[in-house]
Amino acid sequence: MQGVSTMELMLNPEKYGYVECKHCNGYGTSLKEDAPKCTVCGGLGLVKKLVMKRSPSDDAFWSDVYKTIQQKIKKEG
Repeated sequence: MQGVSTMELMLNPEKYGYVECKHCNGYGTSLKEDAPKCTVCGGLGLVKKLVMKRSPSDDAFWSDVYKTIQQKIKKEG
């Protein structure tokens, strides 16, 4: 994160692809463990947002599944 201040990151985490750490609720430290700072976010209170990207093969797979289900419904109905 070159060029981004910690304050800017804390004020606008979504802009930089971060979300609040669910383990420490954004505090940076957790009462759930004996460590001085959260072991999930490293004390920042934020973690990188995971983005699941779909691929064309996913679409083809689900299209085939849908067609198979529709064919079974027609046979049974």
